Amino acid sequence: MPEAERAGFEPAEPYGSRALQARALGQTTLPLRGVLFGSRTAPRIGGGAKDYNIHPQDFRPIAPDTMVKEARQYRNRVNSILAEWLARAAVGMVFVMNVWCAAAYLANPDVYAPTYGLAGATGRTIVQAFGVLFLMWNATYPPVVWMPRSTTALFAVVLLQQAIGLAGETWILLNLPAGQSAMWATGMRFAIFDGAGLVIMLVAFVVLRRTIVAEERALASPHGPVGT
Repeated sequence: MPEAERAGFEPAEPYGSRALQARALGQTTLPLRGVLFGSRTAPRIGGGAKDYNIHPQDFRPIAPDTMVKEARQYRNRVNSILAEWLARAAVGMVFVMNVWCAAAYLANPDVYAPTYGLAGATGRTIVQAFGVLFLMWNATYPPVVWMPRSTTALFAVVLLQQAIGLAGETWILLNLPAGQSAMWATGMRFAIFDGAGLVIMLVAFVVLRRTIVAEERALASPHGPVGT
């Protein structure tokens, strides 16, 4: 450790963790902005033992409107990150459940065939076909989970798929003949899950779109970032 730092005087470097610690303890007159954002390539000022790499502008106070703009820009960015992870969680949850159902149908078709009033080789084949259809349906989900911000159009397609599934299941339930209790219970489970998944993903989609629009407006504003 340099002698100056051991003695509790000015830090050898005007930025980094040591400079920040010295600033917090009142052992340096360096401005906080310089400690946080000091650049090794900025013009040097001063002389002697305190020849620091700090731009002269670091000693000027930050204008209040600049601070407000930076705070709003930071808030928009944080909101954007949170919205992306909300979308990942919502779509990922539905994706995992759908793939789990597909795997169960493919691996154990004889267990689920009776719930559709099926049996034997025919029932086994039809249930496994349902599993394949589940996998086909969910092919659009992984890109949205991976990059929700860049795939909002595909996200809308996922919502449309979910809505079509819910509408179809509801129509089938309403047209089931009396006495089909097993079919009714199976259809209700699917309808409840798809309805809940649609609501959760729709909320995540709206939040994500709002943050994207807010950032686009901030970039287009001639006065810099603005809040929502």
